[in-house]
Amino acid sequence: MPGPGFLTGQDLIDGANSRLAGYQNAIDSDGLLSFLNEAKDEVWAALKNLHTEYFEQSTQNTDSTQLNFFPLDQNGNILPGNSLQTNLRQYTLPADFREIKFIEVTLQGYEQTVFTYRPIDSEDFRTARRSANVDPTLSPTVEYFYTISGKNQLVLAQFPEVNFTATLWYIRDLIDFTATDTIDQILFPYSKKMETYAVKMAMLSLQDPGQITAWQQQWRESLHTIETSASPRNQADAEYVEDFLG
Repeated sequence: MPGPGFLTGQDLIDGANSRLAGYQNAIDSDGLLSFLNEAKDEVWAALKNLHTEYFEQSTQNTDSTQLNFFPLDQNGNILPGNSLQTNLRQYTLPADFREIKFIEVTLQGYEQTVFTYRPIDSEDFRTARRSANVDPTLSPTVEYFYTISGKNQLVLAQFPEVNFTATLWYIRDLIDFTATDTIDQILFPYSKKMETYAVKMAMLSLQDPGQITAWQQQWRESLHTIETSASPRNQADAEYVEDFLG
């Protein structure tokens, strides 16, 4: 059951249908759902470009049915102990991963360990990769280099010296939703913007498909209302300009 105040995909379909008036029976729910998911991608892009904290997510290693489960091996299999392994340097990222923010080591005694991003063709990454078979007990590793490869692979230059328990903080993508899914990723009133998009696209697809491209451009321009109203999530630590005369 959806939590208090959460919409479902069906709620959005119903909201769009109520605004279609005489066209309600002219387009089915699957068609509206497709347009709503298009709108979701547009709203995500507008909000994410301004304030990434709207879509910040952390991984967890207790429920493998959730999108943010980590770690998995390079083939998507759950790892023993739910931790990075000393014999593996390649891991599958969460299904909704888009951009990495921070890797936090939570294993007691190794909290000082740092994971630093490097492009795979950087000299730091290549040097660490070549020397990865050196006995780590001779010189414990404090800094690990990693890169993101392809669509969903986290690649380490070095082998972990122990089975690290790690939390990834990342920007999540919004997976297409169905009628039964809970929509907790898009905050009100931005869900209304999605309904507007779906309704207009449905009507144009029936009346004048040739105008769709032009209207999509107009709708993107209307997203400026979202951009100007979407303030940072943190208002707790106000910053003030000091009086230069003081």
